[in-house]
Amino acid sequence: MALGKIKADTLEHSTAGSLDTQFVVNGSARQKHYYNQATTTIKDSFNVSSITDVSTGSYDPQATNSMSSVNYNVVAHAQAQDTNATFTYYGLNRATGSYRRYNYDNGSKDLNATDGILFGDLA
Repeated sequence: MALGKIKADTLEHSTAGSLDTQFVVNGSARQKHYYNQATTTIKDSFNVSSITDVSTGSYDPQATNSMSSVNYNVVAHAQAQDTNATFTYYGLNRATGSYRRYNYDNGSKDLNATDGILFGDLA
């Protein structure tokens, strides 16, 4: 069975108005992951082929489909595990097919709940 295509310049809703489809395409996440680094379990992902555990507190999400350049945006989050924790996230070693996550929660730790989203252009 062949799949059909829909082509539109705008999306319209009777009460909400219209929206340029390029806004939808350009504003969509290109990659996301929700990861338990302590157990190396990918809980949810989109455009992630695997995650490499580099060292304590550090891991590399690998893209199924690479970004077009290293000029992409990373939005990162992790759940602090210590009371009154000081949490810092670092994004290192940006490449088109991966980037390095480093989590610091009162010390380098493998966190139970960490996630990231990439915005930018796919190759």
